[in-house]
Amino acid sequence: MAHSDYPLRDVFTERELERLRRGICVESERPADNSVVRMLTEDHAGWDDYVVSLGEWFRQAARHGDEVHSHYVTELRSSVSNRCTFLQPASELMAAYFLEVQQGFSLRYLSRQVVPTPDFQIHKKGLDLTVEIKTPDSDAPPPDGSRPFMAVPSAAPLLRQAMKSARRQLDRSANNLVLVIAYDRPIYQDEAVDAAYGDLRLAIPFGADGPIGEPYEVRDENVFFQPGKNTRVGAMGILWWTRHPESAGYVIHNAYARNRIPDWAFDPWPQFVMDEAKRAMVWRNRPESP
Repeated sequence: MAHSDYPLRDVFTERELERLRRGICVESERPADNSVVRMLTEDHAGWDDYVVSLGEWFRQAARHGDEVHSHYVTELRSSVSNRCTFLQPASELMAAYFLEVQQGFSLRYLSRQVVPTPDFQIHKKGLDLTVEIKTPDSDAPPPDGSRPFMAVPSAAPLLRQAMKSARRQLDRSANNLVLVIAYDRPIYQDEAVDAAYGDLRLAIPFGADGPIGEPYEVRDENVFFQPGKNTRVGAMGILWWTRHPESAGYVIHNAYARNRIPDWAFDPWPQFVMDEAKRAMVWRNRPESP
């Protein structure tokens, strides 16, 4: 297939792709990461699904002007030696595509001259949000499956760490969204709820002579969202790649956020929101189980 058809032809020249196929970085003699090489160069029946998606995400970002175009060209080219480093700008591009094309937000990339800084600001129907993107390392195995999908039994610890890291980059006075990008293995909704509001366990009421009632579920206090703590994070969204440019995902709202994000903000995607009448968290837009 001709280089003119390559989805990232504005980022990598034909000669640079040959260097990658030989396992060499495009800007140095360091070894390129094998999984990044496979992402960028496999073309068994046309170009690999991931590079096609990445090309669509990149072209959407490039519409925002030369500064954004140049930033992501530099980020993608300079990070081919490390899979985790490469996936961070790739994830930013994926998230921006999701927010603009799939969700209908207007999006503005934020200047990278001040560090740390969030990634985007988005606007829709009078709602302004600041967005930070995180890609947990252990949730991004290489395409060949040479590592297990998850390095821990549950994704909850990874999500808590991602939100803790993102929190430092968010302004207390803003409406803030943290988007966590998952690769290959979706993070299940129950795992994300556990990460935000505490792991579930069974409790049994005991009296002097033993159990005095039926077991019931309680949440451990290893929570991220709670009164007076982490209140600058308005919601946590989970996105994963679907083998197409369009992502799938859902959002967990923070009932205790300093600035709550409206329930309708990410319709029609599933959202875990506060039902004020019931004074409980409930799912919005999630299909009922048969």
